[in-house]
Amino acid sequence: MGPWTCESRTTWSIIGDPAGPVVVLAHGFGYDQNFWRLVAPVLARDHRVVLFDHVGAGRSDPSAWDPGRYASLHGHAEDVLDLCTGLDLHEVVFVGHSVSAMIGCCAGRQSLSRPAGN
Repeated sequence: MGPWTCESRTTWSIIGDPAGPVVVLAHGFGYDQNFWRLVAPVLARDHRVVLFDHVGAGRSDPSAWDPGRYASLHGHAEDVLDLCTGLDLHEVVFVGHSVSAMIGCCAGRQSLSRPAGN
């Protein structure tokens, strides 16, 4: 499997104020980014809102699913970090629904061990 890219593994969208603070909204398992359909427009009034589908959910690429990578939450956390890198996002507020709250915690911890700029 090649390097993770936003375009090849998942579906994402950005709405709202391009100059506003960045908020990444992550749905829980069994859902997709449509979970945030009522919240995202309100946040978008003064935030840059990023929505995405976890690999294995929504309109993500089914062939991107790797049982080894996603045997733990760390694979999903790496995806979140790769998404932020791919979209050049910095200083994000991460909002996770259900299991995505823990994915966000893992991503925050894993980000500490990444080289600057990644």
